[in-house]
Amino acid sequence: MVQLELEYLREIDRITVESALIVESLSQRIGLTLCDLPFAAVMIESIKQSWTRDPFDRLITAQAIARNAGLLTKDRHVRDHCVFAIW
Repeated sequence: MVQLELEYLREIDRITVESALIVESLSQRIGLTLCDLPFAAVMIESIKQSWTRDPFDRLITAQAIARNAGLLTKDRHVRDHCVFAIW
């Protein structure tokens, strides 16, 4: 979902680098890997995220919650509602 959201941001000129290049760079630099959590588990958790109507925010925060993993984000709204969100 993060990669898809990054691509949307590139399409509307909020960022200039292709999402695949960002993911590849982070993979090489910090060992970023794709999560192997079943999508159904993430979706079930996302239903509980009623603080937003944004499907990306719901799924991204749900994945962090389901995985008990940190979520790096500049988005204050996400940080205010997800205990795993950091900046």
